[in-house]
Amino acid sequence: MSTRQRTGFTFVEVLITALILSFMFAGIYAVLNIGNKNFPEEMGLLDLEQQVRLGGEWLQKDLREVINSSSLTVTNPGACNGEISFSTPNKSQLKYYRDLSDANGDGRVNQIIREYPAGTRSVKANDISCLEFQLLQNNLLQIKIDANKTVMQKPFSFSLTEKAKIRAIDE
Repeated sequence: MSTRQRTGFTFVEVLITALILSFMFAGIYAVLNIGNKNFPEEMGLLDLEQQVRLGGEWLQKDLREVINSSSLTVTNPGACNGEISFSTPNKSQLKYYRDLSDANGDGRVNQIIREYPAGTRSVKANDISCLEFQLLQNNLLQIKIDANKTVMQKPFSFSLTEKAKIRAIDE
């Protein structure tokens, strides 16, 4: 009598293995597909938030140096195209505004522009839909920055409202 040794896989074993592998690959594909969709959206929202915060930080940094409230001028208070100009001990007529007409010539609008010295413009934030300044009681300046951006046909928006204390006493 001869005994036969088994040297391969049966057809059923191959089918079961193929089925298990196909479920594993389908799961991996689903996870990667979700990540591929969400990553650009999340990065777009993160970029929008960073732009607004960066613009707000620049404004706050310069406003901390204002000597007195009489050196501060707000144009269009409470409007989304507000403009603020002020002087500090080291800088005269520093200006911030929302660029509606490509004032700096870079082909983009809706940016926060810092102008100092006069005629020298630098972009401090992009995708800005509203830059609003409002003088409140007790020498408080309210700064509101809104931004909008569309990523993969999905609109995103972010808003930031801050208050800055302006010195009231002329020194």
